[in-house]
Amino acid sequence: MNLTPILSCILLVMLNMISCEKEEEDPERFIVPTIISGHLYQNCELDPYANLELFFYEKHYRGLNVPEISFLGSTTTDANGYYSFDPGFCQSDKDLEVRDNSGRVVFKRGCNGDQGYIQYDKSSERTTWHYVKILTDSSFTENDTLMIGIPANQSPSLTITGPFQNNQIQSTGKVNMVGTSSGYISITVGSENNPMIFWGIGSEEYNKVRFNPQFQTPPNMIQVRQLTCQLSDTILVDLRGY
Repeated sequence: MNLTPILSCILLVMLNMISCEKEEEDPERFIVPTIISGHLYQNCELDPYANLELFFYEKHYRGLNVPEISFLGSTTTDANGYYSFDPGFCQSDKDLEVRDNSGRVVFKRGCNGDQGYIQYDKSSERTTWHYVKILTDSSFTENDTLMIGIPANQSPSLTITGPFQNNQIQSTGKVNMVGTSSGYISITVGSENNPMIFWGIGSEEYNKVRFNPQFQTPPNMIQVRQLTCQLSDTILVDLRGY
């Protein structure tokens, strides 16, 4: 009896089983997009930052929150403020930091799993728009001033002089109520911000609310949604009982 063909068949079967098991164990492969692109604007009127050089750095954290920083390369925006750069990786333990030619941070970006890097358009103007609605059952005069701001700003973002009417609605116009820190801020995906807005009648009460946590409660302190370079939530100022 010739065992060679039989042994060959057994060997082929075993190899096929191993091959099938290996294929089942292998995770599904997917391609993570690594290119980062978007537009940079000077203001909410979307005037582009043309011919702006951008410098890309990789930040890899290893204990004590101290990053290892490596320079990846640079690119320059076109006439429309558009940029595109491929850092060549997308990993959860690595962050990207992008700076302009003055050293100011344009944005920081982490890898968003199999989606890669989420794309943003950004503006260096940090403003928003609101409507202010005033509720009142008291008499106020032209000597009363309503001051509205956020803790990050040293001075009020908006002042409204009395007398006030119940259900009075007033537009803030374009105001800096998204913070005073320098840099660029998203005007597309991820642009929503929910800061605490506070107000006071006159500078004494305004500063009391701003600096004293005891007074940082409703109705003087409220949270509103903001969208950079867009109309955001109405700021409700309840003066009833004053």
